[in-house]
Amino acid sequence: MIWGSDFLTPAEMEMAFGTTGSGLGLSILRIRLSSDRNEWGGLVNIVRDANARGVKVMASPWSPPAIWKSNYSINGGGFLLHQHYADFANYINEFITFMASRGAVMDFVSIQNEPDIQVSYEGCEYTIEEMFNFVRNHAGSIQGARVMAAESFNFKHSYTDQILNDPVAVNNIDIVGFHIYGGGRHSYPLAEQKGKPLWMTEHLYNLDYRDWE
Repeated sequence: MIWGSDFLTPAEMEMAFGTTGSGLGLSILRIRLSSDRNEWGGLVNIVRDANARGVKVMASPWSPPAIWKSNYSINGGGFLLHQHYADFANYINEFITFMASRGAVMDFVSIQNEPDIQVSYEGCEYTIEEMFNFVRNHAGSIQGARVMAAESFNFKHSYTDQILNDPVAVNNIDIVGFHIYGGGRHSYPLAEQKGKPLWMTEHLYNLDYRDWE
């Protein structure tokens, strides 16, 4: 996971994505889609490097810009105000276009990292209905990258069931993303029926959260 304007050194890129020697041969780079446009430029070189290696790149927002949230902060609780759903879809498009104009291609974008938990750090909450609303009425306007939802903390099928069962919303996402903290990985017949690949997009293993996996 690459945060803000952080970047990997050439040696670290080779270790992560190299397919010879000590390279791990990873094939996907996941970056944070910052709520601050001033941070976007710091990701250009690493995305271009990933593109050159044939690595797929996906971006996940931790929070929309603070001015569009109910708590006017990128941190803590708070949700995306409904009147700014279109603004945020446009914001995602701006990010994709910004990167592309600098030769950095985004392959996938997510709507929100872990919309189903309240955190003290950067985050944004969505109810199941709010996620459905955003995907059905606004995700279809996202261009230039394939769209993922919902990256729920516990792989809650409820966050995508309504999307997958709706004839409009289902066509506005390409991938069902999820995390398995406290829940574990399991089958999702509805997603398979609708032809949506399942991606587990985050793994955290440390002393504080060891039991979550």
